Amino acid sequence: MVLFGGTGDLARRKLIPALFDAHQGGELHPRGRIFAIGTQPLETAGYLALLERETRPTMRLYSGAPVSDDAWASFAERIVYCQVDARKPEQFDGLAAALGEDRAPVTVCYLATAPGFFIDICKQLARVGLNTPNVRLVLEKPLGTDLASNERINSAVAEFFAEDQIYRIDHYLGKESVQNLMAIRFGNALFEPLWRREWIKDVQITIAEQLGVEKRGDFYDGVGALRDMVQNHLLQLLCIVAMEPPSSLSQDAIRDEKLKILKALKPIPLQEVPEKTVRGQYQEGAIAGQPVQGYLHEQGIPPDSRTETFVAIKAEIANWRWAGVPFYLRTGKRMPQRLAEIVVRFHDVPHALFPKPLIQFPENRLVIRLQPEESIRLQFLTKTPGAALGLQPSTLDLDFTDHGGVRHAGAYERLLMDAVNGKLGLFVRRDEQAEAWRWVEPIIEAWNEARIPPKGYTAGSWGPAASSALLSRDNAAWHEEIACLAVSGGRSPIALFAALRVLPLRWADVSITLVDERAVPPEHADSNARLIREHLLQDAAAAARFFPLVLSPHVHGESVDVDACVATANEPFQQPDVVILGMGDDGHTASLFPDAPELGEGIDRTRAPAYLPVRPGAAPHRRISLNLSALCAARRLFLSISGQVKRGVFDKAARGGAQRALPVNAGSVADTLAYPRLVADVGGTNVRFALEMAPMRLAHIGVLAGDDYPSLEAAMRAYLASLPPEIATAGVRHAAIGIANPVLGDQIRMTNRDWAFSIEAMRQSLGFDTFVVLNDFAALAHALPYLPADELEQVGGGASLADAPRALLGAGTGLGVASLLPTPEGRYIAVAGEGGHVAFPPMNDEEAVIWRFARERFGHVSAERLISGMGLELIYEALGACFDLWQQGPTLRRAADITAIALGEMEDDAGDHARCRYAVDTFCAFLGTIAANLAVTLGARGGVYIGGGIVPRLGPAFANSPFRRRFEDKGRFSAYVASMPVYVIHSPYPGLIGLCAAMDHAVAQGH
Repeated sequence: MVLFGGTGDLARRKLIPALFDAHQGGELHPRGRIFAIGTQPLETAGYLALLERETRPTMRLYSGAPVSDDAWASFAERIVYCQVDARKPEQFDGLAAALGEDRAPVTVCYLATAPGFFIDICKQLARVGLNTPNVRLVLEKPLGTDLASNERINSAVAEFFAEDQIYRIDHYLGKESVQNLMAIRFGNALFEPLWRREWIKDVQITIAEQLGVEKRGDFYDGVGALRDMVQNHLLQLLCIVAMEPPSSLSQDAIRDEKLKILKALKPIPLQEVPEKTVRGQYQEGAIAGQPVQGYLHEQGIPPDSRTETFVAIKAEIANWRWAGVPFYLRTGKRMPQRLAEIVVRFHDVPHALFPKPLIQFPENRLVIRLQPEESIRLQFLTKTPGAALGLQPSTLDLDFTDHGGVRHAGAYERLLMDAVNGKLGLFVRRDEQAEAWRWVEPIIEAWNEARIPPKGYTAGSWGPAASSALLSRDNAAWHEEIACLAVSGGRSPIALFAALRVLPLRWADVSITLVDERAVPPEHADSNARLIREHLLQDAAAAARFFPLVLSPHVHGESVDVDACVATANEPFQQPDVVILGMGDDGHTASLFPDAPELGEGIDRTRAPAYLPVRPGAAPHRRISLNLSALCAARRLFLSISGQVKRGVFDKAARGGAQRALPVNAGSVADTLAYPRLVADVGGTNVRFALEMAPMRLAHIGVLAGDDYPSLEAAMRAYLASLPPEIATAGVRHAAIGIANPVLGDQIRMTNRDWAFSIEAMRQSLGFDTFVVLNDFAALAHALPYLPADELEQVGGGASLADAPRALLGAGTGLGVASLLPTPEGRYIAVAGEGGHVAFPPMNDEEAVIWRFARERFGHVSAERLISGMGLELIYEALGACFDLWQQGPTLRRAADITAIALGEMEDDAGDHARCRYAVDTFCAFLGTIAANLAVTLGARGGVYIGGGIVPRLGPAFANSPFRRRFEDKGRFSAYVASMPVYVIHSPYPGLIGLCAAMDHAVAQGH
């Protein structure tokens, strides 16, 4: 076994453990060896030490015990490490020599590398004689990024290996439950008559991952979920579900039937792609209670990336068996659990005999779980116990974790051994792969052509709301979707409950619980649970599942063990999706009473969402209440009040006041009701929108091309129309936008786009209570106090002083300059000027030459002429025109290319890497001069912040540039500026965060 990519993540996490399992099962040849191939300069001992440290702890013996020293030693004897670089042909000669003349009868070469190396590796394997008929080649996905690249790789590989030597792996096909699906379908007469459109309503295939992109950001951003998961795993699973019975179990008989399904997939027309597909990108959230960052904050991800981490697609098969049956495909990262499953939903019976409508119960479902455990469950309805003739859901469960003493091979182990034994049936044939790309590729093209951006979704959720809407348009829902509704008790909501309970919702997919409860037995007149049963769980809502807070084991006569009830409710705690609150005349909501000793704990937003016990001072009974963190974490929060007295209390709360006096006041529930708020960064090319769902928490980030809209208002309306229905229903009351323009008075005429508007007229037209318009650099200045430390890279200097001025510069299309000045009241004032247009001062003879070159072209040389994207291009041009040393290379280059060549990221065809690097260093020195001038002028002891598109792109090269040396080159004031910290901003949306901060001030002032 020869593992290319032997030091990589796949080899260490999956392949080595799978080979160990085969070793301890006696499946490997006694003389079989494992050659791990990597580019790291390691000896075999070093590689084994790496495996001992990172891989062995995750492995287990068949008994479940950790791998013993003896078992590991016997396996490690098989392993040899070889350093081989695919770009160095001579190293393959060493590999061939290491394999030896007497190598095993079968050699499996597993290419667990990036696809870009496949062709070079195959070419060199053939050159050294490692492509003979006894050699099998295993190719990992993704095999290309589109149909053309897939065909190019396959054709190149086919020059050196025959098709029957090539094993294109999809590890899902090796899973036990997938094999069992074929056994259930084709080994039993039970399901085949039902496996068709007449009996099956829809099929859902989900592969969900809790992990993000981890350290694979550079790779993943060029691939995305559609290429990474849909083109291979999901479509292969669809084929297994939908294929016709093969004539035999031979490898080509099965693959022929899968190919027929791929050819029968209905192409999705361009105009239907927005309706039948959903792209998502995870944002900041929590997984298993632990906060995680959003995709755009991950290492190696550009801040404007539109790569999808989530995909949902409605696919259809155009044949007699499946016509009209939707196949819903879904995959995503940072979802609530690691899960892969196939759900086959059957139609309801044609005539209902039982008292309750069948729509109130889950339909028959066959659930094939692929991971984390492997099982098959059949859900159906049985009679309820007792005299009444009713129905209840029941389940037949086939669990593959219990094998009756027979060892269960994992997917990779099974497939590796199939490759060793020459079995191609569970591998993907070339024509299958081409058909899959043929179906997927138009979706990618449609997304790009229609400029469909990914929709944001919170990490830890099941994806964007549009994913649910994809199914709800067909009156369907994802298998796991159970909406959690938390309601208040008391007499006030009775009329609301009466209206709610008759709505034609899928109540069987709704769980209902309580926001708060009194510590009384369930039958007590003051019990909120009793109120819910009598007034909400009636009519259509009777099918909902109710989870009370007071349970019978914790009731002892008339007393209730409150602590036990709280512990049960919190283990595990289910975060409500929708909360309907009431409010008392004293401003309390839930059971967060102003006079309760636990109020401080209940309104502490830093605590985890949960229930807590409460002792009201005046109200009767002890209480159980959700804390403020849980209430405000709901996807939608509603406050139901009636009467002028309560409206007056709420209005008072919304204007502010002591939190302990009015728990519903601003900064808590009332504050949450002010969200979502719209923020937008209006550039010359695109408009970036987002919703602030909670303080400084952005979601639903979208980018619209300005050229597609006649006015800013039209673009804003288009974005608002694209929001999920629940947000559109609630409405957006507050908005703030940043524009690359001076903002003087009510009338705005943009300089980088033919848009003009009145701020007040647009506010009224869009129905906003608050509408703030700021210069984009003033908005960025507002963000400075809110940027987390891990999004700021300090370049020299000491600590920032909190109450001192802060300076801001940003080089991109132009040179933006702003400042943030402290006030005696502890606030800040953002001031944006036109500092980019100050005169540029050359500091030495060489800079004077470049300055004269610019002056001959422009007359006046402002700082922006040289410290911007066009300035970097001008510096590069001036070096070639004025200095003999820099004559090599083209006369002109784009700023992006100059930067890429300087950083070694772009091939240097003209051999002018040195000139590009010198141009970047000169640019950084110029920026140091202007930054220092601004810092001295303002006394910026709070720090100098650098944003824009150019400097953050430079990474470590900026810290190593002449910037800091030039910044401190201030003669008598060198020591003064040397203490000033400089920060490079690496936040993905600092302007939007600044707009949120500016809007906070505007809303508080009632503007």
